[in-house]
Amino acid sequence: MRYLYLMLCLFTFQSFSQQPVNLVSRLKTASESEKIRIYNQLGQAYALTQPDSAVHYANAGMRLAASQMTGKARPFCC
Repeated sequence: MRYLYLMLCLFTFQSFSQQPVNLVSRLKTASESEKIRIYNQLGQAYALTQPDSAVHYANAGMRLAASQMTGKARPFCC
């Protein structure tokens, strides 16, 4: 039973490690609103392992979201 649990954990971690790569490849063909969600997901995916990449993707998503906003709703930061 322990080995089954260990194998399950290893496969789970392996699938999570491939997720950011798939998200980055989806950025090329995604619509603007989908890109914002992908940048957010990338920021969350990299938050614990690569904080500098997490900040990069989070800022990219925030800039893209701010560029789509108009008038008074536009955030001060961008």
